[in-house]
Amino acid sequence: MNGDIDFSKLPNGSFALKLENNTGGQFRDEQVFVQVIGYDAPAGHLTYASLTKTNVTNAPQGTGLLVQIKLAEEADNDAENCLKKNNTCYANYAFTLADLQPDKTVFLPGDGKYYGTRIYVSLGAPIYQKVTEQGKGYTQLNIDDPNDVNFETPLDWFEFTYDPLHLNPVTKALEPIPLGGNVTQVDLYSIPMAFDVVGVKGTTYTRGITMGAAGSAGVATQEDLVRKYQGFVGSPFKDLLQRNSADKVIRFISPFHGENFKANGKDTNYFDDYVATVWNQFSSNPASLDFYDQGGKVGNRFYGCAPDAQHQGQIAFMYTSMDQKHNTGPWYLEKPTTLDVLTNGGKLQPGTQSSPLLGEGNACGREFAAALNRGVAETPAYWREPSKFFQTKGAKNDWVAFWHAVSIDRRAYGMGFDDAADQSSVAILPVEENVSKIRIGIGW
Repeated sequence: MNGDIDFSKLPNGSFALKLENNTGGQFRDEQVFVQVIGYDAPAGHLTYASLTKTNVTNAPQGTGLLVQIKLAEEADNDAENCLKKNNTCYANYAFTLADLQPDKTVFLPGDGKYYGTRIYVSLGAPIYQKVTEQGKGYTQLNIDDPNDVNFETPLDWFEFTYDPLHLNPVTKALEPIPLGGNVTQVDLYSIPMAFDVVGVKGTTYTRGITMGAAGSAGVATQEDLVRKYQGFVGSPFKDLLQRNSADKVIRFISPFHGENFKANGKDTNYFDDYVATVWNQFSSNPASLDFYDQGGKVGNRFYGCAPDAQHQGQIAFMYTSMDQKHNTGPWYLEKPTTLDVLTNGGKLQPGTQSSPLLGEGNACGREFAAALNRGVAETPAYWREPSKFFQTKGAKNDWVAFWHAVSIDRRAYGMGFDDAADQSSVAILPVEENVSKIRIGIGW
């Protein structure tokens, strides 16, 4: 596609993606790579954004190049224009900021269907990825493997879902899925990125990490951030840094990827004593567990009850739904391991032990997972009080605490359940408001 197209001719829900090089000259525009990869439906087919030479004109967001959303196929791995490294071909879905001069903006069509979509950013080299599973999946960085083809490349992403033209599969009525997106440190952190999400009615969210004197991180550069991290966290969390062959830190990895927290590591049992204290408290004194999942007396209620003979030592609780239509239980949570706490999984997400309709066990486990990581699990009154989080001198997740400390408005996704108590970096537009623009600032 070449030439110009008026913005009004694009499908409803089309939006601008503006990318900013805020690396302070450490990476030129031609060294900042972007690739947009997602799915055309939940558990659907893999898609990617293909840059065209068509200029979008008369758009309220300015000018930029149009992209097409195409299906990704395994044949792309060996296409004539494939990316090559070590004599191996990879699918070529990347473009650089230099390709977007002068506005560094692309327009994504509203009919693209963006499910589980990631806007990947890499510095110095593209991300080498292969399409797998007959177009249902793709290879990703294995941060546990130093021989991974992308190990030495700083890379990160903004993830989102958006489908303004979604139809109800039964009634075929329009049921738009609003944009919800975030940056995340659940698995890793590599590049300081901040974003704005702007809706067509003016709703605006700003999240992420900014560098510089007035930035959220309070430091000027990535090297300064490394030093700040080392001074902030306790000793179990200090070794969560990965370096390239030049001994430069290229990413921070979450604790459950750290060797010291894995089986037989020196910190494998880091949370165990704290968990034992909390489980003893609520199993022996059930009345001390009583909370609502939206704070105060709002939301679904979870309250303790005495465990029966078969569940001694477990936390037993009842559930009352917010609309008062469901009062079920007892449900049980087994004592989790340190790894369960760090991953927000395992026994904290019992799955089959919970109702297939209401998910009471998983919902309660979510609250405990967040509270244990924040060091407030023994005091349910603090579970919705961010000022109380991470204040203990005992066990807490310093990894999570750090990303909140250096992020805009202290919002971060340092763990999977950071949305408990509304602390995550996710930005969700109202259902009736399509997205107008996403801006992503890329630092170093």
